[in-house]
Amino acid sequence: MKRSSIKPCPHCGAEANLVTTEYPATQHEREFSEYQVECTNSKCWATVGPQDTPREAIEVWNRRTDK
Repeated sequence: MKRSSIKPCPHCGAEANLVTTEYPATQHEREFSEYQVECTNSKCWATVGPQDTPREAIEVWNRRTDK
């Protein structure tokens, strides 16, 4: 899913970004990543996540708005 497919924030209308958090492997867990979408407005900062894939994060975010 393309970055351009992320809809604006449903609360304030600002642009939103996909954020990836990577966790290194440890003695007890393998390496993994989480994905979430966040509003770029510093007075809003709405977010959804974390999700297992970028596609899931974008789909969850986009279900929140008709904009």
